[in-house]
Amino acid sequence: MQDATGNIWIGETVGNIISFNGQVFTTYPSETENSENTVFDLKQDRLGNIWFAKRYDGISKFNGQYFTRYTEKEGLPCKKIYSILEDKKGNLWFGTDGAGICKYDGTRLINYTEKEGFFDKSVTSIIEDKKGNLWLGTLGAGVCRFDGKNFTYYTETAGLSNNNVWSLIEDSAGHIWAGTDKGLNCFIPSKNNYVIYNYGLQDGLKALDLTCTAPASIILTGFGGEPEKILLPKI
Repeated sequence: MQDATGNIWIGETVGNIISFNGQVFTTYPSETENSENTVFDLKQDRLGNIWFAKRYDGISKFNGQYFTRYTEKEGLPCKKIYSILEDKKGNLWFGTDGAGICKYDGTRLINYTEKEGFFDKSVTSIIEDKKGNLWLGTLGAGVCRFDGKNFTYYTETAGLSNNNVWSLIEDSAGHIWAGTDKGLNCFIPSKNNYVIYNYGLQDGLKALDLTCTAPASIILTGFGGEPEKILLPKI
């Protein structure tokens, strides 16, 4: 991840954080000794803080001088965090491993689980679309859209290629793209719902991670092969 001042931040599989200012690498050791404490996600908020999602240490915030940890003691539903998003209002959202999502409003942590209508699934990816909806990629429950009140699920029954979702992006046209275990999926707005188009193994694609590089192209990466660059089909 590149921050607002141009520094590059890297999370290691052992939990260490590395920053690079263009000349010097600085290593910040993991708070705990665990060889599998992978840093799953890194994000910078609007105040300049860097947030880290870790496999076993919950959330860490770096304000440029010191780290602050958020774990189950502070209100997280579990210690394994997959994903981070800061929404347009400045709230931070954390996707957990099997315990739903958690919102941090700057003061307190608020958990959304089955009680609030969200299945207690692992949330691997979180994005906010142009309309302010949150889109959640889950392991086992497909793609979930949250409008602030209700959770709507899009699974294999609705046309999704697979219910294990690893990445989400929104393109310049407002289409939502999801990378699953079985390929690429595109959500096209249609009246009050979405039509899902699939591009999967039959098309030579196995997309797990997605990145927009231009209004008409994305980069796809996955296991078992080299990254593939394709032009988005006209839909």
